[in-house]
Amino acid sequence: MERTRPTAFEKSDSLAISDNAAGVTLRRNQPLTNWAGPAMLPPTPSPVWPSKPVEANMRPLALGYFRVSSGTPDEQVKQFRADIAAYAEREGFTLAEVYWDHYESQTSGFSALVDALEHGDARSVIVPALYHFARSPGIQLSFKEMLERKTGACVVVMYPSPEVPV
Repeated sequence: MERTRPTAFEKSDSLAISDNAAGVTLRRNQPLTNWAGPAMLPPTPSPVWPSKPVEANMRPLALGYFRVSSGTPDEQVKQFRADIAAYAEREGFTLAEVYWDHYESQTSGFSALVDALEHGDARSVIVPALYHFARSPGIQLSFKEMLERKTGACVVVMYPSPEVPV
């Protein structure tokens, strides 16, 4: 059963609030107008008006990356993924994907990460620590700087090392 009650608006506004089983709805019987006439949306596409719907509080898109030894238990791999996801949530990122590699094998997690950064919308990479790029501190920084320079992404280190400047 729908019932309509009067509102604080003038009768010329033709606005009514209805209570129904689905909740409260607001109806307008006439088109929206402004001082210049009927309100119109700008034509799409437009450089000013986005052609895609945009969330009001859009969170920056991020990717995750870590590297483990071949003998690392699956539980620890899952824990790294969970830690990166929790960090992304806490710091205000939307985590799209987490890439990972084994130190000893020639897996392609890092190259897939670079491809995703070059061809996607993510502009941040979350890593647990710089040692996930390489074992040597000098090479760790080289990987970080190369990744930032090549892709334009920002590398976010969850647990920075006091010995290695980030």
